[in-house]
Amino acid sequence: MYEVTSVEQSQQQMRALTFGPHGEGDIVYLILEDHRRVDILVVVWLK
Repeated sequence: MYEVTSVEQSQQQMRALTFGPHGEGDIVYLILEDHRRVDILVVVWLK
């Protein structure tokens, strides 16, 4: 199960990806288009 949400923030884009069989994982990452780079900000796994 994957669910992606995005939040427009100035000229960058921050996204969250929920994963895992029951949605217990979450990754928040920032896409820097002008630098052609993705920065992972937070990885959380709830048990």
